[in-house]
Amino acid sequence: PTTNVHTSAYSGDGKIVIVAVNTGTSAVNQKFAIQNGTVAQFATWQTASGKNMVAGSAAQVSGGSFTASLPAQSITTFVGVRTDKVPTRIELQTRIDNSFKAEVTNGHLVITPASFNDTYSFRVFSPNGTKSAIRSENRGVSEIPASTRGMYLVEIRSNGIVHRKMVPLL
Repeated sequence: PTTNVHTSAYSGDGKIVIVAVNTGTSAVNQKFAIQNGTVAQFATWQTASGKNMVAGSAAQVSGGSFTASLPAQSITTFVGVRTDKVPTRIELQTRIDNSFKAEVTNGHLVITPASFNDTYSFRVFSPNGTKSAIRSENRGVSEIPASTRGMYLVEIRSNGIVHRKMVPLL
């Protein structure tokens, strides 16, 4: 990636998701190459000064790549539906929803379930894609240290369903 641009990508649920964080003070045009999957276009959402998860124009993929403008000090999320793979039954049970809250507070990733009575397990992937925490049989609020800038993927399993959220640390 371009200097001051940090990226991570995830594949699952029949989708490819790319998260790009521009920590620089200028907008940049970043080229993305799609590997291990085929996508025709990506829906985009941006969070930046004055924008909070604002939907943007679709990014069209041509020849396996696309270029997107990343505003200064922003997070841009690209979500594309794979055209080369049909989701499996397990992947169809994966949801991205509001069943829990995950946020960074005072250098810790704080995970709060919607129901404090449910037992849940979770995995946290750091911005470089490595597992930074795995915990099971939790109830109530959980906290883990978070110091690396970028997007954290939080995956919670509760009542047989997987819930995923992306949490930024700028």
